Amino acid sequence: QQSNVLFQIDSKFTTTTQIVKLVGSHTISKITLRIGDLKRTKMVRTINIFYNNRSVQAVVELKNKPAMWHKAKKVTLASGQTEVKMEFPLPIVACNLMIEYSDFYENIQASSETLQCPRCSASVPANPGVCANCGENVFQCHKCRAINYDEKDPFLCHACGFCKYAKFDYTLLGRPCCAVDPIESDEDRKKTVATINTLLEKADRVYKQLIGNKPTLELLLLKISEHRLDRGMDEGIPPNNSAGGSSTQVNRAIQLLAQRYCGECKGSFEELSKIIQVQHWDN
Repeated sequence: QQSNVLFQIDSKFTTTTQIVKLVGSHTISKITLRIGDLKRTKMVRTINIFYNNRSVQAVVELKNKPAMWHKAKKVTLASGQTEVKMEFPLPIVACNLMIEYSDFYENIQASSETLQCPRCSASVPANPGVCANCGENVFQCHKCRAINYDEKDPFLCHACGFCKYAKFDYTLLGRPCCAVDPIESDEDRKKTVATINTLLEKADRVYKQLIGNKPTLELLLLKISEHRLDRGMDEGIPPNNSAGGSSTQVNRAIQLLAQRYCGECKGSFEELSKIIQVQHWDN
């Protein structure tokens, strides 16, 4: 199965790598891998972990660009090993990760003689690679049916990342952090200035939205306060229909106050806080 990295928002694949875009920048101190559904015809021997902290619109921008990556860890697995813990004494700061399966334990004879049909699961001779039972091409991905014409039997599907030899589940131990792209050229400088200006405009807009809630909140608080004052003056007087109507109104005011304050105001405040934090790092 496809590798599953928590809090990822985008993934791309080659036949031996998975590139993952995380939800923002994270400080990562540990990566745990659990391997399930292991097939002994082909098992991972070596895993390389790469990272970078470049913000990109789509992770495909990082594909086939080795100069953009830093190597964080190289791990050698024993044959049949099903769990790996990769710790970073000095945590890495990453927006993107690349996991490379670079070397394998492989029973070449077993894997080259027969393959499993993706439709009916029958054993099919690798040559010519067409199932005699149902007519399917056995070199297609078992999950998305894509066919890699450059490599007949890849470890990972280049289209969806499916692996028929094992299931990889990754868990990251880390926390969100604020980091920005390094300025290494005039083009980087122009990009950073444009980002700062965009964030300043957004901060101004969000701040105005936040302040715009103030009159409504004050009005709702006034209604609640007036109701409390009326209750204090009317203590000892039996409740009547008008009092019941007043309670309904104040309950509605409390509900609206909670919705506005805990919803719109909180969202605007959190968004503004993130912008200020990023601006602080940019400067």
